[in-house]
Amino acid sequence: MVDVNCWNNGSPWSMTQGQAYAACVKIAAAYTQGAGNFTLTNSYVHDQPGNGVWCDYCKYGSRDIHENLFEHNGNHAI
Repeated sequence: MVDVNCWNNGSPWSMTQGQAYAACVKIAAAYTQGAGNFTLTNSYVHDQPGNGVWCDYCKYGSRDIHENLFEHNGNHAI
């Protein structure tokens, strides 16, 4: 992904207090080698109710995340 402007991603339920899990990008579990490769470059990820980029159980694969701006997200940038 290149030159993405991602903001306020989620449903009203995902943005309620205690449920703020919505993210700009959610990478699902990668259990085998080579799975889960992801690149995010030159993008603006802001005002998410949860994380900017979220990866669940990503033991394998690679994440190349650089030259991005993360602002005002509810939890972590990545």
